[in-house]
Amino acid sequence: MKLIFYVVLLALATNVHAELTPLQKLVLTDDFEAWLDGNKSVFNWSSFRKKEIEVNNSFSSPSIIYTEFVNNIFKAENTYGGKIQGIYSPFKSIIKNDFGEPVIVFDVGSFNHLYVNGPSIKEVQNLKIGAPIKLLCIGFKLDKVNDMSATCSFFSNPSTFIAVNNIQHESSQETLNRVVKVSQNIFGNLESKFTKSAITDINKNCDVLDSTNYSYCKVLLRNGLRESKEN
Repeated sequence: MKLIFYVVLLALATNVHAELTPLQKLVLTDDFEAWLDGNKSVFNWSSFRKKEIEVNNSFSSPSIIYTEFVNNIFKAENTYGGKIQGIYSPFKSIIKNDFGEPVIVFDVGSFNHLYVNGPSIKEVQNLKIGAPIKLLCIGFKLDKVNDMSATCSFFSNPSTFIAVNNIQHESSQETLNRVVKVSQNIFGNLESKFTKSAITDINKNCDVLDSTNYSYCKVLLRNGLRESKEN
C-alpha cells in the first residue's frame, strides 16, 4: 500500500467483517501486494504467508507438468510445490464449478485433464476455445483418478497474483484475524475517507478483482482518497 493510505488506515478503528466490501477488499489487496514487493505497508503480513515468492521462470505446457507428476509425484511436488509456474497451451473448454465460477480445462492425457480455478467470468467469457493462453499457476495437485487441478491467474506479476488470489478467495475472516490480530474492525471509518462518487465507482467496478480491472481500481482508490482529502 502506498504512503497516502498509511495514516488513513492506522487511524481507523472497530468488528471484523466476514464479508469484505469492494473498498475494503481493494485496500487490503493493495497493502498485501506492497508488502510482497518490499514496499511500505500498514500490516505485517508475515503471519499470513512468507514474503518471498518462489517462481519457476520458464513457462511449460500442462501436459509436461502432468507427465512429471504421473512419473514421479515426489519429484514433481518438490519442483512445483509452493512455487508459481507459468503455463502456455491451448485449452479444451470452460466449465462452471459448484459456485458458478469458471474452470478452464486443459487436455493433459488421453482421458485426463488439468482443471484451472481462479480466473473470473470477465476474463474467460471472450476466450476462443482451442486458442493458447498464458497463465501463472500455483498448487498443482493430482487426484485419485489422475486428473490435475491448480489455481491460476491471468496476471503476469507474481505479487499481484498472490495478493488478489489470497484476499479474494481465502476466508476474509481468517485473513483479518491472522494479519490484524485485533477484535476491532480496522475498516470502521474507511468509507468516510473517500467521496461518495469514489465509493460508488469502486463498488461498481471493483467487486471482483481480476486482470481486466485491477490497475483501474487502484487508480480509483488513489483518486478517491485524494479527492476526500481535498474536500
